Amino acid sequence: MDWGGNMLLVDQRDPVQTWSSHWGPVTESEIMIGDYVTPFDPDTNPYPDYYVIELKREYPPPPPPPPPNNSFLPAVYKLLLPQAP
Repeated sequence: MDWGGNMLLVDQRDPVQTWSSHWGPVTESEIMIGDYVTPFDPDTNPYPDYYVIELKREYPPPPPPPPPNNSFLPAVYKLLLPQAP
């Protein structure tokens, strides 16, 4: 990602696919990336299919869920610390 918020994303497919966010900068609440599905070839395929993925979230993001009430710490204390007779 550069200072302007533009992102270049490379996946692990074979061959490697490069996704880019050339519609605008990536923000805290939105990203839109795109990639050609089929290779671009000016002679045989001048207009290849193109995938676009747009991710949005509410801003500010919702708070994280509360921690579960069942803590494992009492079990750890019982196993590791000497118990009173």
